[in-house]
Amino acid sequence: MIRGVREIVSHDPTREIWKHLRLLLNIDGTVQRLRQLHKIPEGEQEGNLKKQARQIGYCLRQAEEYFQASERVELATRPLLLYYGCVSLLQALILTKKDGTFSLDASRRSGKHKHHGLELKRGLAEAAAKARGSEEFFSSIQCACHTNSRGEPVGLFPVAYSCLDPPAFVLRAEIQDWGRAFHLTRSDPTACADIQPLAKLVGRDFNCWEILKTLPDLYSTLVQGGVRPSVKPGSVTRTVVNYYAPSPPHAANVAPGTPPPIPTPQRTVLTDNFFVNHLSDPEKNALLEVWKRNSRIRLQDQFPSNIHVVLEAEAKEGQPIDTGYYPDIVEDLHGPKHFIVDPDAYLPEPASMLVITYCLGMLSRYFPDVWMAVTDSRVEIAEVTNTLLSVIQRKFPNLILDQMTGIKHYVHI
Repeated sequence: MIRGVREIVSHDPTREIWKHLRLLLNIDGTVQRLRQLHKIPEGEQEGNLKKQARQIGYCLRQAEEYFQASERVELATRPLLLYYGCVSLLQALILTKKDGTFSLDASRRSGKHKHHGLELKRGLAEAAAKARGSEEFFSSIQCACHTNSRGEPVGLFPVAYSCLDPPAFVLRAEIQDWGRAFHLTRSDPTACADIQPLAKLVGRDFNCWEILKTLPDLYSTLVQGGVRPSVKPGSVTRTVVNYYAPSPPHAANVAPGTPPPIPTPQRTVLTDNFFVNHLSDPEKNALLEVWKRNSRIRLQDQFPSNIHVVLEAEAKEGQPIDTGYYPDIVEDLHGPKHFIVDPDAYLPEPASMLVITYCLGMLSRYFPDVWMAVTDSRVEIAEVTNTLLSVIQRKFPNLILDQMTGIKHYVHI
């Protein structure tokens, strides 16, 4: 799970993320990280761990070169280079999260996962050449999870999907002690929507247009084109109030100058306020229906296209706060929050971006007559595609760094 937040200020966020990924090329440091992650005692499996760490480094080096190359080319080949960059990053994640049976050489010997793990709907791809606008074009680009003769998902996509933890967003919390004028602030990493079981993806068609509408960084681009995205902008504020018992008098036999013991709150109350904007009535009803999963969530107020919802939770002395089901939120690169209207159909961003780059990469590689005819002659499609690929170029390495380290890296200028 992603349990920490690392806030970084940089004039070049992309370079900063790759710098942190390159730190994983340190074999000794990565070996220690693998030991901790897989609970391998010191002194055991040294050779295998070093091999795994070296292979992680190989994948990261290739990924960076693929991503750098994709910045230097045009739409004719950009999605294919970006796809293979994403593949290399996910191979590094697999080598981190899985055991030695998933090492590069062991995987080649077993032959179990020597497939992309996705199958392009080729008949629909041919029809993309006739698309007049973005919706028609991206709706005709679809794929499905690849399965073997027994109906089991195999290949890179299902293996990588099984390695994913829910991505996180940063929640700013204001910490108050009851009766005191001052307060503290902290950044809490909070999980986005739960990841659906892999079995639920088998037999499901991945429609690039529907996926596109779930990406928070595409929200403004889609709205400008007259499209209603399936994530909705909003905000969340958190206040945590600690209530203490009256402080006992300082004992007479305590040495002068000895500070009093640190008090423990008798109870702690957490209050989260959610504000969701630009909702239609069906979307508003759908959200409120999903949020009924948690009886602590209550509707505070609603307007024609907005709602204000409150979640309150409490814990007694020394106990962690259990909020129960939490509203599903994803954030864009700059921090603004977007609420997921249908979490049961939501595909986490790393998986969404892999599906999109796979589909566009295969289209550009195996259907160049379709791909270049469309991107050369349909300005709207070309511009939306370039924006989409630029978002993936910047965000995908960030998401995988978070997954590999268990830390949410929030890089801002």
